[in-house]
Parts: sequence; C-alpha cells; structure tokens
Amino acid sequence: MPHLRQRYALDKIKKKLKFGPILLIQGARQVGKSFLLREIMAKKMNLKYITFDNRSTMEQFEKTPHLFLENYTEYKTLIIDEAQKSPKIFDTLKEIVDENRIPGRFILSGSTEFSLLTNIKESLTGRATRIQIFPFLLSEIKHLPLNPSKSESLFLAKPRVSLKDVLQFMENGGMPGIFAIKDEEERMVLFSDWLDLTCKRDILQIKKLNLDPDLCFKILQGIATIEFADETSLCKFTGANLKKLKNHLNGLAGLFVIHRVPAFFGSTGKNIYFLLDVSFAHFLKADVAKKIRQFIFQEQVAQRSYRGEIHSKIFFYRTGKGSFIDFIVEHAPDHISCYKIYEKESFNQLDIKILEKFQEKFQFNSVTNKNVKIDLYGIAPIKEKIKINEVTIYPIESLS
Repeated sequence: MPHLRQRYALDKIKKKLKFGPILLIQGARQVGKSFLLREIMAKKMNLKYITFDNRSTMEQFEKTPHLFLENYTEYKTLIIDEAQKSPKIFDTLKEIVDENRIPGRFILSGSTEFSLLTNIKESLTGRATRIQIFPFLLSEIKHLPLNPSKSESLFLAKPRVSLKDVLQFMENGGMPGIFAIKDEEERMVLFSDWLDLTCKRDILQIKKLNLDPDLCFKILQGIATIEFADETSLCKFTGANLKKLKNHLNGLAGLFVIHRVPAFFGSTGKNIYFLLDVSFAHFLKADVAKKIRQFIFQEQVAQRSYRGEIHSKIFFYRTGKGSFIDFIVEHAPDHISCYKIYEKESFNQLDIKILEKFQEKFQFNSVTNKNVKIDLYGIAPIKEKIKINEVTIYPIESLS
C-alpha cells in the first residue's frame, strides 16, 4: 500500500510528544494524516485513536466532554482526528491541560486551520505545538531517508534519484491515494474529484469568509498557470478585486491547499502562491517551467519543516525591471541562500548577473551591523553541477 511508506514526520512527532501537552497535526485533506495516526502510531505505539468523523463519537463527547475524555486516561496519548468538527474540544482541553501539563497527552488532527473556524474561541496558544503533514516527497516515495545533506542548501553532491524520476513525480505527485495509480485517466478523475470537493464542500466550512467555490477554482487555475502567480496577476486572471481575492486566498491557505511566499526586503511585487502538490499543477495545465518551480518549492518547504528548521523563512525577490530570483531562504539575519531556476542547459555570465547583484546589494545588514553570508545557487536540467564565479548550479534532481 502506498500509505505504508515511512513518513518523515514520524520522528518529529515522537520528539514533539516529549514536550508539550497538546500536539496539533494539520495538513490538507488526504495527505495521509489519518493513516499515519491510526494505522502506524496508534497500533505500534499503544496510543488511542478516535475520530470526530464518527458522528456517534462526536455526539457522545459533546454531551459530557470531561466524562468522555476521562474514559481514555489509561492511554498515554489520545489522538482525536478531525478535531475541528467539534469546536468544544478546544476549550475542554484548555481546561484539562491547565490543571496538569503532562507531555504528549493529546494529539489533535485536522484538515482546516483551526483558528479560521468561527466558533473556535481558544487557539491553545502556549499549550500546543504544531506539525504540518505534506504530501509524499519524491524521496519518501522512493523509500529513501530524509535528505542527509549537511549543508543548509539541501543539495546532495550525488543525487539519489534520476531526472526521469523527477519528471514522473511532476505528473503523479505525492498525494498518497493518487500517485501510485498507473492509469492516467483514473488519476485525472481523482484529481478532479479532489478539487471539486475542496472548492465546493470544504471551502464552505469556513463560514466567516463567505467564499465562492467557482472563484476558488479559478484561483487554483491561476496559481498553476501564471508564470509568477502574485496577487496582482491573480486579480487580473480571476477578475476579483484585491480584497475579495485575499479573502479567498486566506481560505485556501486555511485548508492547506496553497502556500504563500512573501517578497524579500527590497523586492517589488506582492505575495506569490504555490499549490499543495505539483500533481495539481500538472492537472491544471501548468507548463514544464512552472512544474519545476512548484516541485522545487515543495521540496524546500517540506524538507525544511521535517528537518526542524523552524527559523528558515522562504521569500522571492524581483527587481523593478522584472528580473527574478525564485527563492530566498533566510536561515538567520546574517545567512541567506538564493536559488535561481534555469530552463536551459548552458550558461554565461549574464545568466548569473541578478544573483551577483543581489549578493552585492545585501552583503551587509545595517540592523545587526554584520556582514551577511549569501550563498548563490542555480538549479537547471543539467547532468552534473557546474560553477560560474560564486554561483553553483545543480541538477534538478539534487534536492531529493
């Protein structure tokens, strides 16, 4: 079964359970949260799993919440899946853990950002830690350990996957219930069903935002097909005004369907957006360049999350003349990595000019009064890494 592959999140979950009393595990629908919690953690770690997807279970809890939870005190950890379906759980757990903060008492899982739901009053701030589950990474699908690179760049000196693997992944993606299906027509049906349920059902759960399903779908199309899908270009593509667009973007982000990447200091342009998984970009007719950018983004964001790089922040950079650096990763105020994606196999000095100008412009931080270490990288469809001045250009597959 595809779901049985080792998940990188598992080690991080085990570590988090040693500290805070409540762990929030969130991520988009069907990325494998429930399977991980029910079939792997509950069965192998002697934890108790219940789900509020079961209406009877949820109703029993809501009648007598404290008494209901008392029935599970024999278990070291109680897992409550789809917790957002009974908002009462949040205030109830707040009261319980405030009395006794035993580490690892509860895991709450859900497919919606809890704070976006209108009748959830308590965010559990200071009482809960959080982990996001992403679709399978390519290396998880290939049964490989989490990227072992010791460098903050994440590049591997010797790629563990092939370019063919990457190209296949850019079509099939990493959604557990879809990627392993060999029949392309059937995969396309499942992608369509997933998007329909997200835009026509799930998005309506966030009642306070008053979201339009058709506009949500149009936004996802724009994110997939616009070269650099920022808020300005998405307004033009959808015909929505900025206020309405942002409302819908917040809703989609609250379902973990999209990711927001802000502009780096000194950059022009508003936030740009990426989809949950490259397979949806493929389904929505993204070109190859856009799929490569999407693939590299989700490798960066998921790997850094699973590696525990909580201080790493991802930005983009665009000059007033439109030159673009795809990703700026700020590891610390005095350490930055720049990533420029190239679609070609040969290079010259002009290709790296924007990277060198960025390094020159930001090599000193006037706030901390320190020099800034700026690493310059390119990513391209090449067979082996090359170096031009201070820029090291790696094959696309070197990130997996």
